Amino acid sequence: MAVTERITMTMRELDRLKVIQDVMDGRLKPWRAAERLGLTTRQIRRLVGRLREHGPQGLVSRQRSKPSNNRLDRVTAERALSIIRERYADFGPTLACEKLQDRLVKELRLRGINTLAEANAWAPSFMAAYNARFAKPPRSDFDAHRPLRADENLDTVLTWREPRIVTKALTVQYDRVMYLLDDTPENRKLIRRYVEVWEYPDGRIEIRAEGRVLPYREYDRLTEVDQGAIVEHKRLGHVLQVSQVIQAQRDNERIGKAPSRTHRGDSTRTERKQSHARKKKQREFTQADIEQVIVDLAGQKQPSQALRKPGHRSAGVNGTDANALPVHDPIFDTA
Repeated sequence: MAVTERITMTMRELDRLKVIQDVMDGRLKPWRAAERLGLTTRQIRRLVGRLREHGPQGLVSRQRSKPSNNRLDRVTAERALSIIRERYADFGPTLACEKLQDRLVKELRLRGINTLAEANAWAPSFMAAYNARFAKPPRSDFDAHRPLRADENLDTVLTWREPRIVTKALTVQYDRVMYLLDDTPENRKLIRRYVEVWEYPDGRIEIRAEGRVLPYREYDRLTEVDQGAIVEHKRLGHVLQVSQVIQAQRDNERIGKAPSRTHRGDSTRTERKQSHARKKKQREFTQADIEQVIVDLAGQKQPSQALRKPGHRSAGVNGTDANALPVHDPIFDTA
């Protein structure tokens, strides 16, 4: 019985095997195989020779199971591992791969610094120690900074600018907000044309076209119903409660391309993505989601209705308990 030899190959090596096999069988020209694999024709001929001589084993990388030329020596590797086990045992395996590159975060963690004020107080000492270890003198001592000219405005220079198309309804959409332009002959000329949305560092939004600022009205798609509105509008209380639950399940994250707003108190993009991982975009909600919310709210109200005081008088109308009928809040005319 012949002994079957097992060969371990990566997907890339399997793809290469199929191409080289086609070349050896005459189904594919060497120059065409070279284009597919990103190699030269000479390399293709060498691979064909190795396949004929050694079989599929000849196409397996010869560097496999060999130590890397850039590996650390054994003493240095053991020392690094001992430091990680001693000081960074609770940081996870990613730390070793990154080789402690994000030193600031790790140092804050080791010193128990949890507030912005504590971090700012400790930052100068960290920068001094870091620069003493890693700083290098510049190639040139020339200072390339220049003073700000009188005609330059940093707020304008540092604006985040995005092109947007004006719709037939004279609306512009940016970061899940709809901006309604005034219906004027000048603005109607901008329909189906690009305008620029400028977001300033302080959060102001300007829409510009042809060197002029366009006035607008704003409609935010991510506005939410607050509890005060539910209490004030008793007749619409149930509808507003459904809207509030749907909004709690909605992903309120702004677009990913927008500038960072952490200086205005917004969370970082990583925190936003983690907090909204299980939420839906507004267009992803279906009728089934709304019906499920209605059922859940009804289930929450049933226990409270079952706790009514005993002995409450009820009158049967055509065999129907009057308590089962919907109860409306009384309205008194104080005029």
